[in-house]
Amino acid sequence: MRTRLVGSHIQLIPLELQHREMLLRASQNPEIWAYTTTNPLGDNFPAWFDKAWQLNSEGKQSTFVVERIADQQIIGST
Repeated sequence: MRTRLVGSHIQLIPLELQHREMLLRASQNPEIWAYTTTNPLGDNFPAWFDKAWQLNSEGKQSTFVVERIADQQIIGST
């Protein structure tokens, strides 16, 4: 899926390589992973991102970054 999903306060943007650094910064907040089985904190991030990117490229997964509309900050992912 290559479509942006836009709401009132956030938008979901299909994962792109350009999101890597912004998502790395956002992903280091452990609170955003509290309700998932994923743990991309610290040294786990590169493997997590690479796998998400690969699965997206193969059409096996649709990962989105979560962008806060007010300041266009990446605050997480799906």
